[in-house]
Parts: sequence; structure tokens; C-alpha cells
Amino acid sequence: MQWIDFDKLELSRHKPNKAPPAPSADALAIASSAGIDALGTILAEPSPRGPETYEILRGLIIWRAAQVLQIPQVPVDINTHIDEQTAQLLVHLDYGLHNDDAVAVGRKIQQLVKTGRAKTKTDAGRLQGVSRFQASRLVRLQYLPLTVRNMLADKRLKASHARTLLPLSMGEQLDFAFLVVENNWSVRQLEEAIRNHRTGNASGTTAPAGAPRRDPNIVRLEQRITRRYGTTAAIEHDPATRKGRLILEYGSLDQLDGILELMRVPED
Repeated sequence: MQWIDFDKLELSRHKPNKAPPAPSADALAIASSAGIDALGTILAEPSPRGPETYEILRGLIIWRAAQVLQIPQVPVDINTHIDEQTAQLLVHLDYGLHNDDAVAVGRKIQQLVKTGRAKTKTDAGRLQGVSRFQASRLVRLQYLPLTVRNMLADKRLKASHARTLLPLSMGEQLDFAFLVVENNWSVRQLEEAIRNHRTGNASGTTAPAGAPRRDPNIVRLEQRITRRYGTTAAIEHDPATRKGRLILEYGSLDQLDGILELMRVPED
């Protein structure tokens, strides 16, 4: 890796016929506070248009963030032995990545590690053009309930909203996600509502103020399952399709064994 002057980099000749993506507010905030290299490293190849000029293969968002923040130099890896087909693939992936929802990118990172194409989440993040910090946050979004992840995919929720929901229980994540969508809350409004909810819980209140009207039968069933298995239960039910998921939390393998025993799941 080397630091190269911003103006020595240019868009690739393989770029698709579309405007390059703009950096998100999150990316700009990270680059401002932690340095442009916190977003990752640009991959580039020598340009045929002149010496000491390079075309961006991956990491366009990093270059755009430096442009917005007027950062004179950016971290770059130079590849001098890449073939045309691979170069075109990398460039098109870099443009396409930023049109994906955050959950899809996190899923790609997980798959890269699982299939052995990347050794760590950091390596997988580099392949997707994101930093180690961003890769970890994107992977964590996979643990949100399916309903919330669908809201992200449909652009009804932003990734910053979803990250705010992560510390909550599954039931609370569902309640607050619906509140964000229904009331068009900002992240700050969501954080304030969560603080108020926690204060209310200390006073005996059990549901977020203004929570959407969930089917009381579903809520009662969650409570019955929670009592039966001694763990938090969440039911994601779609009234339109009449399909959904039942999720049981467990805090240890011993607790999981206890749940399986209560379910009378036979051992192999």
C-alpha cells in the first residue's frame, strides 16, 4: 500500500454508463474522524493515458470521500498484472456494490469467509470495498429479525436505524422498526424513543410508547412460549402471506440443550 496524490487517480475506462456513487454520510463521518484509510484501500492499475496516472478498480467510494473532504492523498494498492476481464469485473462490482442494501453486502462478506475465498471478515470487506470496521457492522445486521432486514432491503429503514436496534430484544427490534417506518423517525428520534422506553421499563411499562398494534394473539403466544422454554421468544408473522418465523434466544449451549430437551428433540 502507498499514499498517492488524489489527482493522479481517475475513473476506469471499464466504468459502466452511470454516475459514480456518492459517499454516504456515515462514510464521510468515519473518514473525517478516523482518517480516509479507515474506509479501506483503493485498488488501482496503471492508466494507459500517461505515466504516474492510475485507474480505480475498487474503492471508488474512498476516492469520492477524499474528493468531498478535500483530502490530498489516499491509500492505494497498485496492481500491474491484472487482465482486462478481471479489471472490468472489479469495476462493475464496485459500482454495483453501492446499490446493494446493507444486509446484502453483509451477507456477501459472510459468504466470502464461509467459502474460503477470504480468510477473515477484514479480507472479505476489502473485496467488497469496505473497511474492517464497516465489515463488522454489516455482518452484525444479519442477526436482525427477517422483517427488519426486509425493511432495510426495501429502503424503508436505513442502516443507521438498524444498527441502533441491534442491542434490543427481538420483540423490541420489531416494535421500534415499525415505529420508525410509520413515523419517519430520524436516528436521533429513534435513540430518544429507546431511552424513554428503557426509563418506562424501570417504572413497569413493557411496550414502547406509540408501538404499532401487533396482533394480541401473537403477543400472547410469544409470552406463552417464553414461559414454557424460559427464554425470549419472538414471532414474525406476515398477515398477508400467513407465513413467518419463530425465534428463540439462548445465552449458552447449556440453555440450548435445555430448550431442546423441553422440545423432546432426540439426540443423534
